[in-house]
Amino acid sequence: MGRDVALSFLGTTLSIVLTFGSSAIYERYQQKKAQRLTTMMIVHDMDASVAEYQRLLDGEAKAYDVARYALSHCDEIDSLSIDTVQSALFYLLDYEKLSFDDSKEKIFNSSYDSWNNIDNAMFVDLVQEFYFYRREYREQILNAGMFRKPVSKEEWDSFCVHNSYNKNITALEYREMLKEQIKREEVIYYINQGPSRKRSLNGIVAYLKNCDDRCKFLMDITDEEMMAFVKNMNSSGRALKKKDLPGQWVLVRSSNNIRLLDFSSDGTIKWVDTLMIENPFYSGPIKLVSSCHGLWTLNDDTLTIRLASAVDSIVLDSTSIHYPVKFADSVRHFFENYDKMMQDYCLKSKQDTSYNEIPVVVRLDGTGKKMEMYFMDDDVASIGSALYAVRQ
Repeated sequence: MGRDVALSFLGTTLSIVLTFGSSAIYERYQQKKAQRLTTMMIVHDMDASVAEYQRLLDGEAKAYDVARYALSHCDEIDSLSIDTVQSALFYLLDYEKLSFDDSKEKIFNSSYDSWNNIDNAMFVDLVQEFYFYRREYREQILNAGMFRKPVSKEEWDSFCVHNSYNKNITALEYREMLKEQIKREEVIYYINQGPSRKRSLNGIVAYLKNCDDRCKFLMDITDEEMMAFVKNMNSSGRALKKKDLPGQWVLVRSSNNIRLLDFSSDGTIKWVDTLMIENPFYSGPIKLVSSCHGLWTLNDDTLTIRLASAVDSIVLDSTSIHYPVKFADSVRHFFENYDKMMQDYCLKSKQDTSYNEIPVVVRLDGTGKKMEMYFMDDDVASIGSALYAVRQ
């Protein structure tokens, strides 16, 4: 009997040990999983911040040379191309703001779980340092004199309203504005400060990227793991197969912007954008339809579209508009000018034989009739923002 009691006691003890031991192992696993998720989320936010400052740097580097050229030829503005004139004006215009989604920073700084989940003190210190300097650099760019744009948004809006009263803004009017602005002391100062801004932005990007890279190194985060995290974060529905794609898909970007993507099984694509052009002098929109061609490939959940820079055609349709008789000349003038501008653009684009590569992370819903598309090219859509295409 004593032997039976001993065995029973031993069995009970082992059962308790196994139960609590398994529970402890599971809890540790869950804690490690939460730690990794928190770490990846923070580092992804750091990547996005570095990319935003890099975008500013690239824009400064690209536009400065144009503005510098315009300043050095301020007495020859009439002979400059309209592209140069417009680029110089936009360089001076205060229309672009530096902004960040600070929700991750707030979660990191205020959540006990975030601190408790991360057991690497150096990583925590680096993240705090990164966020501190991200705020400091943003304040510097918003308030420092050398970053202050000389042409205010209000001034630009006034110019647009005044000069587009019953027509498109003409090349002559753009040139007249640049002539007026280029001689202002604030404008000359801003252009002359271009190299200093570039050096400052270079330093900002280098410092923040170094912090970002050190965090990845400390937590052993590879580029492949980060890419998988981003895809998983943005994914829903089911994976897309090559046989799912051929056919026409309509992507409504806004009420005035509709895109048709016509995928063929031979790997070619026709890309058609329909824009609704409105104007206060007529009711109902003028419809602009532009089309171009390209190629597509699908690798796992990444759709890569190689879109030709050349535009195949641009067609304007004004059959849906109505207007009072007194505006007839103004509407005709607007339509003819706009049509000429679009046809000139189309013709000029055909000289460019290059292709633009557009990566898109794609998923299908359960019906196979709706496709979620995360564009990775900010010329096409905001990076990381989902758009939804419906099969026709």
